[in-house]
Amino acid sequence: MKMVRQTILLLTILAISGCGGLRFNFQDDLSYVDALLKDDKYALALRHIERQDKNSSNYRQLQQQKPLILQKLKRYERRTLAQSKKLVKAQKWPEAIELLERAIERIPDPKKLTRELKRQEHARDEEILRLRYQIVVHKAYTIRRDKKLYLSLYRLDSDASITPDDVQDDAESIAQELLEWAEKDIQHKETINARKSLKLARETRAEIGRSSQFKSLINTIQQIEKRRSSAIKKNRKIVLDRQIQDFNRLFKQEDLVEAQATLKKIEKRFGKEPKSIIKLRQQLDRTVSRRIERHMTNGKQFYSKEQIEYAINEWGHVLLL
Repeated sequence: MKMVRQTILLLTILAISGCGGLRFNFQDDLSYVDALLKDDKYALALRHIERQDKNSSNYRQLQQQKPLILQKLKRYERRTLAQSKKLVKAQKWPEAIELLERAIERIPDPKKLTRELKRQEHARDEEILRLRYQIVVHKAYTIRRDKKLYLSLYRLDSDASITPDDVQDDAESIAQELLEWAEKDIQHKETINARKSLKLARETRAEIGRSSQFKSLINTIQQIEKRRSSAIKKNRKIVLDRQIQDFNRLFKQEDLVEAQATLKKIEKRFGKEPKSIIKLRQQLDRTVSRRIERHMTNGKQFYSKEQIEYAINEWGHVLLL
């Protein structure tokens, strides 16, 4: 009997402690998710909810939180994007990028934020390159401006701190940097900037214009420009042919008003000098003149017969043409 009582007591204690444990786990899950959300750790919160056993007592209540979490997540994403763009506007690139990186770790499938991060990193890198190039250009102009002054000073005072050799070394160093910038621009097909860099390099140090590296870069630029010019001409011819086809179609349909408008567009883009365009203009002008004369004659005849509406209609065609 005593043994039975002890067994019942033990089972009761286990049952009570088991229920208490379940309640503790339930409360712990909710508080854990709340703590994650307070720290904006949405990915972890959703992952924790998805890992819950469907048979557990807290499964349904945790699942009910998912829509609310997703709403909070969207607001957090929009807020982060807005804050990041404000920081970029204020030229605070490191803070903007750090903000996005932190947010990407906290939300699942952060496509928008990842795209924005890549865009900002690219823009920041471009800005850094631009500023570095400006510094090199500034140094080049400084050397060009002060070169004669330093040389004149050294002639008068041989103990001057800056010697002609120092100036020459600086000029060589800056000219070489400008050549490197020109190479980078050529890789990106930025031939105008490359030419500017090469011109400034030669002005900074005249001897560099005779170097094989300088000549090679100039040759590469010319090849790129030649290919680009050829591609532009080819594309220009394709576009012109297409627009001429449009004009001819309208002309055959005797839609002279639209044909006029199309020809004006052609002349605006390609000029009035090409022979093909001159022929189109002559052809259209002759046809329009004949058409105007016919409408004028018809209008006069209707007017003489006091058929005013028909006369106005004919003269309206004249105005359109």
